Amino acid sequence: MSAIRGTFKDGQIILDGPPPADWPDGARVIVEPEPADEATEEIPQGDDPESIARWLAWYESLKEFQITDDEGAEWDRMMAERKERQKAAWDDWARRIKDQVP
Repeated sequence: MSAIRGTFKDGQIILDGPPPADWPDGARVIVEPEPADEATEEIPQGDDPESIARWLAWYESLKEFQITDDEGAEWDRMMAERKERQKAAWDDWARRIKDQVP
């Protein structure tokens, strides 16, 4: 059977999605925490010179975010479509807000 991830919150396990189709109803499961990921694990940050130097070294190690021309064009297209949808919905939004104001 395939695995599925989830999050433990308020005493319950919340799955990231529906169980895989190959899980029969009533299947027994094993639940254990995943190892902490260094990228998401919070590390206390001191304000001493060594801590600041460590943080600056980490920051300088980050790679610049880059997108291709095609990705940029696709982003611009999606934003233009979104803007047109919002402009088309503006009158309806304004009417609904007006209807809610006493």
